[in-house]
Amino acid sequence: MEKSVHDKIKQKLEERQKELHAELSKIADETGVAVYEDIEDDEDVNAQEVSQYSDRLALAAELKKGLDDVTKSLAKLESDEYGKCKYCDKDINPERLLARPSSGSCVAC
Repeated sequence: MEKSVHDKIKQKLEERQKELHAELSKIADETGVAVYEDIEDDEDVNAQEVSQYSDRLALAAELKKGLDDVTKSLAKLESDEYGKCKYCDKDINPERLLARPSSGSCVAC
């Protein structure tokens, strides 16, 4: 992989990692578990709090998965593993990697 492509991908991954950390920190604790906010004792408000917590759990899980993918991609980028399809072991097109740097598979797979 060309150094300029490598550097662009690394920059994109690092930026995305920061974004995901920031988004996750708004709704979850440092372990990535969604925070439950108990605001009032009113039953109607409690139902709303539970619903919001459920939404936060799903969002936190999605953000955590994205963060894990980016972190793995950054680690692979420093080794010979990055840019290889996890299914067919062929090189992933650099244009695909520039568009979606955490991709682990080629378009065909």
